Amino acid sequence: MYEQKLLTTKATKWIALAGSIISSIENAYEILSINNTYVDSVFYQYDEWVPGSEIVISVREYEGKIKDFKELLNIDESLAKPILTSRASPNATYHWKTLYNRVLEIFFNNIVDYLKSKTIITNSKRTEYMLIVSKRGEGVILQGDVNKIRIPRVKAWLMAHTHPSPYSFFSAKDIETTRDLFANQGLLSAVVTSISTCVLYRCSDMDVSDYENLIIVERKLAKGKIGDALKVMGKLKNVKLIVKGLPGL
Repeated sequence: MYEQKLLTTKATKWIALAGSIISSIENAYEILSINNTYVDSVFYQYDEWVPGSEIVISVREYEGKIKDFKELLNIDESLAKPILTSRASPNATYHWKTLYNRVLEIFFNNIVDYLKSKTIITNSKRTEYMLIVSKRGEGVILQGDVNKIRIPRVKAWLMAHTHPSPYSFFSAKDIETTRDLFANQGLLSAVVTSISTCVLYRCSDMDVSDYENLIIVERKLAKGKIGDALKVMGKLKNVKLIVKGLPGL
């Protein structure tokens, strides 16, 4: 790895805020059994959302849980100013679990094209680029030679990097990093080439079974057994694989 720069955008801040909300509610569900929670409609729809603005979170549980929920809510003030209510609100109409898929949509609509533009250099000069979205919403771009880029062990919401064509799938090392990302409540890991985008993303809180299956996937890929790895991926319950642009998958 020999170059690093910031690429902080509205999309990276949105993903960080979505990650903060998801992780907070995952913790609230585990500790307080709170699940009936809805998020701000303007935030969800993205276009009119402004980083740092107010965000309504409707926790439709009895009011006694609001104080405990607030203590578990971990949102950076630069990303949003939360307004909590224990009642239904016309400003918060999207159930919090819809945010998992929405993160995927924001990634495809606002980040993939940047990485695809870098695949020209990845293909011609064998230089890979990685985007990491930090917990604070910073987009960090790392650059390094193919198979030489070193992924730091940092807590992040998202990691996506380029591969030279035709190496369109995750490597064993990529899966190891992805497993670590998800174990720390990260949301999405992706490999981007000039012809395809492969994404693994969480659709719920990752459990022990998924963690163990990702270890098996890593071992299969280390032996070059992509077909077997895909079969194991099919057993994942709270992690999904999305492939766009790759024939046969």
